[in-house]
Amino acid sequence: MKNLSTIMILIILFGFGQNSNATNIVTRVSGKVNWSDATTWYKALDGDVSITKNSKVLFGKNTSFTKDVKPGDFIFVSSAEQISGVVKSILSDVQLELENPVSNSLSGAYGTGAIPSADDEVMIGNVSNGGDLELTYTSTFQQIKSLTFASTAHNTKLIFASGASMKIAKDVIFNRPSADNKKNTWEVGTSTVLIDGSLQSILNTLGGHRMVEMYVTGGSVTINKDFNFASVGNTPEQIISMNHAQFTIHGAFQMHSGTWNNIGNTVLQFNDQFVFGGINLPQFNSDAKTQIYFNGDMDLKELLSNLVLDGNSQTTLVGKINIFTPASKALISFGNLLVDADAMVNLNGNIWVAGNLQSKGGSIYSGNHKVWLSGKNKTIGGTSSSNLGSLYIYGGRASSYTVISNVSCSKINFPSSISNSSLNIQKGVTLNVLGDIIIQQPAAPSASALNVGSGTAQVSGDVSLG
Repeated sequence: MKNLSTIMILIILFGFGQNSNATNIVTRVSGKVNWSDATTWYKALDGDVSITKNSKVLFGKNTSFTKDVKPGDFIFVSSAEQISGVVKSILSDVQLELENPVSNSLSGAYGTGAIPSADDEVMIGNVSNGGDLELTYTSTFQQIKSLTFASTAHNTKLIFASGASMKIAKDVIFNRPSADNKKNTWEVGTSTVLIDGSLQSILNTLGGHRMVEMYVTGGSVTINKDFNFASVGNTPEQIISMNHAQFTIHGAFQMHSGTWNNIGNTVLQFNDQFVFGGINLPQFNSDAKTQIYFNGDMDLKELLSNLVLDGNSQTTLVGKINIFTPASKALISFGNLLVDADAMVNLNGNIWVAGNLQSKGGSIYSGNHKVWLSGKNKTIGGTSSSNLGSLYIYGGRASSYTVISNVSCSKINFPSSISNSSLNIQKGVTLNVLGDIIIQQPAAPSASALNVGSGTAQVSGDVSLG
């Protein structure tokens, strides 16, 4: 374990020795250390202290020893670089006794080595040239006020051990490192994290490969306010990775750059506005087992890169949702899409569905916009009250869908294509088309087919071929 060489930056950032209502605690060492070791931390306290050579009695001015210090605490005078002594007893608010006499006279601001508690605003990462930090957290439960990853010229990693849990009453802030090819990393693992505030990644430094990373493997993260990954350039310098994890955001989600990867039985819940895209080309990746729930507006008006979910992933639209997508430039593509019972989905742009399209009773109001169906051997289903919008059967991928339960749509269109495409109606099932059916002539030797078979198609508008 390597001690810091200077405390000057700590003094500047945390008001060392100044009266302040905020409680701040910061890592004071580098190397591989444990969260539950008091010597890992430095906590600045109010007031100034002094002690003479060979004495064990420490005197304070504007101090509150009876409230701030307890027997067994490590005391630092003037600097967090070296422990000045260990508290033996508290004599008053302005006087305490150390276990051993000091070898030199000391005076100035002071602090203690203290494990973070519920009142503490915690910053991890060495703010001087102390070296890389790997901090392991093992508590089954602990609450802190806030958590900040400092902007340093070193690698900083926070690792949660299996079974650990933490509640953070305010915000989590990721600052980017201040040097190239360095990382600020949070490995949540199988742990449980509750953030009552927001999680933010902040553009505070410019440079190359200054990474911010968060990994959740089998664990759970809940954010009660917002998630915001700022725009930091078109390199993927912000990474979120979910593997068999649960991630719930009750506030707004904004992702303007970086990469979000979802693997395995990962469940994502976005309960407010979902804003994705920008000139720095963020990426949002999923696999076949990913489950995503949207319960708020999806705003992709600035989308310049594709938001394409795995064709077999499951997305559920809940409540009243407005989906804003650009008329061109890019696309949003779902895998399996489920419209929940009370959902009212208003399209302000086109969407794509590469998997099954189902409704529990909710509807898609598409207006002049399109629901492109691009899957192969997929299904459409719902209830008699469900309206799935204007359905366009995409022939470019040899799309084929079967209607498996009674459902309505605004219209059906088979655009001119170069591959076979088909829409089949299962026996005993009624497809209610509230507008027109248009089957355009293919652009190459192929077939576009509406196969009613033993089912029923009720068409309120016209049917046109060619």
